[in-house]
Amino acid sequence: MLERLVSFIRGPRDVNARPRPSAPIPPAVRRRLHADNSAEPLFPKLRAYGTGRPGVTQEREEWWVIRDDRGRVVGGAMVGYMGPNHPVSIDVAVDPRRQGEGWASRLYEALELSGFDMEAGSAASLAHTTMTPDGYLFMRARRMKMEPDGESKIAAVANVCPGCGPMDNRGRAIDGGANPSPN
Repeated sequence: MLERLVSFIRGPRDVNARPRPSAPIPPAVRRRLHADNSAEPLFPKLRAYGTGRPGVTQEREEWWVIRDDRGRVVGGAMVGYMGPNHPVSIDVAVDPRRQGEGWASRLYEALELSGFDMEAGSAASLAHTTMTPDGYLFMRARRMKMEPDGESKIAAVANVCPGCGPMDNRGRAIDGGANPSPN
């Protein structure tokens, strides 16, 4: 446990990370994705937390920030409570100049150690149509590390929220679901 904590503070393992590969996104998934909010991007909100302790810190109830070894914000997440029996809603952003260096992976690991089910949150985000293409590529890469056919498994249940059940193409629960979407 202490070793994992120290690794959060020191920064990503591969400082010479290569650009992330891109591959076609299956149609069953692509129709559930949305473009990033260019009118109100998340990273500038995260950067406003300023210099602080290196590693992952919880700044406010929903806001988590990850900083490099100099204490500069390189990314973070807004983790929202969606109600009982529903996975959290996760919105992640990393400085575009620092993407592909392992910051989002370390942030996810820290959030999981804090008790959040990040895989269920990602599945809910995809089902509710709140995931961006970059978010999907990150999700796919994580899943494919665990199992080679991870993408086909994601596509097979892209419209199923772990908390609400089947969703329509606008991210709303079909037949009211177990926990209807607030959308």
